[in-house]
Amino acid sequence: MAIVTLSNDFQASLMAGLKDLHEIQQFKHYIKKNKAFVQLVDSLKKILSEDQHVVIRGLANNSEVFFEAFIGEFGVFYGAIERTGIKIDCKYTGCNRKALGLHNDDAVDIYNQPKFGFIQVTKPDPLKSVSNGVVVIDDLVKKLKFENPKLLDDLLAIPVPMLSYGINYISDQRDEIITGEPILYKKDGMYQVRFDDNRIAHYYYKKKLKQSHEELCMIENFIKIAHNIKHIYHLECGDILIHNNLTTLHDRSECSLLINEDGHFDSREIMVSFAR
Repeated sequence: MAIVTLSNDFQASLMAGLKDLHEIQQFKHYIKKNKAFVQLVDSLKKILSEDQHVVIRGLANNSEVFFEAFIGEFGVFYGAIERTGIKIDCKYTGCNRKALGLHNDDAVDIYNQPKFGFIQVTKPDPLKSVSNGVVVIDDLVKKLKFENPKLLDDLLAIPVPMLSYGINYISDQRDEIITGEPILYKKDGMYQVRFDDNRIAHYYYKKKLKQSHEELCMIENFIKIAHNIKHIYHLECGDILIHNNLTTLHDRSECSLLINEDGHFDSREIMVSFAR
């Protein structure tokens, strides 16, 4: 399990160094001048290059500015941070109380899909031990080469439609986007993935078309094998899951809601953003 935990001394030093910082440039300067933090980032990058994902524990700071500065160490900051709590009336998947299936983010963005995703738990679920899962595509390909080479060939060759309105939750344009790419592809010597089952289902629903039995079986077999090799993490408050958004899939188990006497709901809350 790819988990890196800051020691108590490191956490105390970090809290002391960050407590009076507020501006983005202050956080960036601290990160680049603090030798322990520089070594931490280098270690995380090394793990990401080998394992394609990592959980960092003990880097708790509820500041969006610090989160942005930290993300900027891994690439070009995506440009926005999404704060998401679980809701009953939810218009998109990020705040859905139900389980989220395996997917990679912005899967319909053919040209500028973000490379690294960052998920930090800022408030724990009031009841459930919520799990976040990660599937490393290279591991899945190795398994398929041995167990089911025909399925691997199909995943690399057969285009699958996905439909979305805008690339993501911050898109200015809400025009219809339809892609038709294979689920797996190889780029720069690495197997990568483009998959969101909800957007596949949405395509067939909106277009009033019937999905072929062959395509449905291919996707179901793909998902089944992916779940068999999935890494499962129960993120504590403050934990940050970093994942290569091009070479992994991720999911999340269902969440709960606590209702207060005044009608206010408490729920699991997260911060999410990306680096390109």
